[in-house]
This record gives sequence, C-alpha cells and structure tokens, in this order.
Amino acid sequence: MYTLQLDKPDWIKSEEPCWEEGFQNFANLLPYRAGEATDATFDIDLPSQSTNTNTFAQVSIGRYFDRPAWNEEGVTLTTLHQQVFPVAKSASDLSICVRVIQLKED
Repeated sequence: MYTLQLDKPDWIKSEEPCWEEGFQNFANLLPYRAGEATDATFDIDLPSQSTNTNTFAQVSIGRYFDRPAWNEEGVTLTTLHQQVFPVAKSASDLSICVRVIQLKED
C-alpha cells in the first residue's frame, strides 16, 4: 500500500553532504558531454588555482548547507556558487543542493 507524505519524513534530521569531489582532476569529475540529457544544469565560474587553495563540488539532500562559510585553524571555506534543484518524483518535496566551495590556507 502506498501512503501520501505531506511533510518531510522524520528521519531526515539534518542536511549533510552526501557527495564531495575536488577539481584537481577536472577532466574526470563528471563525465558529461554536450547534448546529453540532464535533469538540470548550471554554469560555474571557477577561480584560478593557486598553491594555497582547493576548489570542491558538494551535493547535499536538502535546500542548504549548514555552514556557508567559516574560518578555522588558518583555513577559510567560502561558498562560490550554490543552487537548489527540486526532486520531481519526491512525495515529501525533497530537494538536492549543489554548491562549489573553495578552501584557502591563510
């Protein structure tokens, strides 16, 4: 039997990154070729690489990441781009949040 969920399930207590990958090996990051079918796309302006920075892409189930920026122990995290995509076939109206972050050593 199927049940209709009007609210988000109780077991989603927080929104944590479920996928994270650095841009060091960009050619193998996501094997996408122009013209292939997608659910959604967006353009990202990547900063130039330097010896004291690393750029990452993260995916989270939810509408946001808990900490959009921070500075701890000489490292600063900055969110460069963030976008939310709705999950079309989600009975509880879930979304996927994608962001690009940069870690910089102070």
